[in-house]
Amino acid sequence: LFSSSFTLVKQENTHKILLGVLNLLEIKFDDSKILSDRKPYQAINPSKAFFLCNTISTLLCPSCHYAFTSSEPCYSLSLGITEEMSLTSVLSFYTRIEEISYESCGGCGKVVSKKRILLEKGAPFFILQLNKFSSLGCVTFPLSLDMPPYCSSSKDMDYELYGFVVHAGEYASSGHYYIYIFESSTWYKLNNEDFDPVDVQEVLKQEAYILFYRRHVIDMNAMPSYSDSSFEMNNEEERLIPLGMIYYYLINFLLLLLTLS
Repeated sequence: LFSSSFTLVKQENTHKILLGVLNLLEIKFDDSKILSDRKPYQAINPSKAFFLCNTISTLLCPSCHYAFTSSEPCYSLSLGITEEMSLTSVLSFYTRIEEISYESCGGCGKVVSKKRILLEKGAPFFILQLNKFSSLGCVTFPLSLDMPPYCSSSKDMDYELYGFVVHAGEYASSGHYYIYIFESSTWYKLNNEDFDPVDVQEVLKQEAYILFYRRHVIDMNAMPSYSDSSFEMNNEEERLIPLGMIYYYLINFLLLLLTLS
C-alpha cells in the first residue's frame, strides 16, 4: 500500500506501519494540488499539522562553554524500556543530561562531555512508542501527561490520553495487536470484531506499546479549513472542510488500521 517492504502474507510491526502511513500522507499532501493551489492559511498538511513534533539535542563543552544545538522532526518518540517503571520516569531518563565521550566540540575541538535531548515542538497529537519486547515489568502510564519538564518550552504542552495499542506476544513481528480508544467520555476496547466499553481501571492495567496523547488546548472549532473544489456545489461556492473533521477521521483511521496489522 505505501511501502515495497510490506507484504500481505507477513505480519508487520504496528509502529512501522503507523510511520509508513504518516510519511505517505505527508508526501501525498505535499505533492498534491490540494495544497499547491491554496492560500497560505489553507495550505496545511494534516500529517504534519497533527503529528509532527521536533526534538532538540544540545551538546555542551565544559572547556569553552560552546553549545551546539540541532533539531530533528519526528512523528513519534521511541523510548527504550529497561525495567518496570512509570512513563514519566521513562521520559525523565530520555531527557536526562548525559555524560558522553564521543563528540568533539565545534569551538575548541576538545571532547564534549554533556548532552541533552528535549522536546522542542509538541504536536496536537503526541505519539509514544515503548520499546519493550521482553519479560520486563509493564510501564505504567497516566491519563494526563504534563510535558513541560521534558520540553524546551512549556507553552501548550499538557496532554491527555486518547488511545493506545497493546501488543500480545514476545516479538513485534508476531503475536496480536488490539487497541483501547477514548470516545464520548467512555473507554472502549477494540479487538478484532469486538468493540466493548471498559472501565478506567482496566485501561490503566494494560501494557501499552504505542500511546496516543492529545493536547488539552486543541480547539477544533478554531482550526482553519482548506478548500476542496473536487466537489460540485449547486451554488458554485467552494466547499470548506474543517481540519478538525480531518483530524477526527484520521486519528480513528490510524487506530483502526493498527488493529489489522
